Amino acid sequence: MAKNTGKIALFCYECAIYPCLLLIIGSLHRFPQDPNIMMKIYSEFGNIIFNSIYAGFVEEAAFRVVLFGWLKQYSKLWAYIISSIIFSLVHYQWRVFEWNSFCFRVEAGLFFALIYQYRGYLKAAISHSIYDIIVGLSP
Repeated sequence: MAKNTGKIALFCYECAIYPCLLLIIGSLHRFPQDPNIMMKIYSEFGNIIFNSIYAGFVEEAAFRVVLFGWLKQYSKLWAYIISSIIFSLVHYQWRVFEWNSFCFRVEAGLFFALIYQYRGYLKAAISHSIYDIIVGLSP
């Protein structure tokens, strides 16, 4: 029982620490924040939570499991690069392109790809969801 409790605690710790690290990486870019784009799209707290969780799991499945998984059969390095660039570009459907935020999203894509590759889909998806929730609820 204690062995499982330790594994669960480590799993929860990892899923909480990864979004915090990504927030720190994002703060280093010092790019102007989009004024609560998620708050504009989703006006209710429950919708932010639901959509953040949904987006985290769906995006990780699409970009890591499918795209990264397919690309890495040719080259792991190019799989990281291409899947991260496409991940960043897809996030511009409601935004004006900004170089700093594009670079941050490429880094975020790379970050989640590394989590996926070395820690698994579930940790990547949960970490992505938690990050989206934090950003979505930020003032």
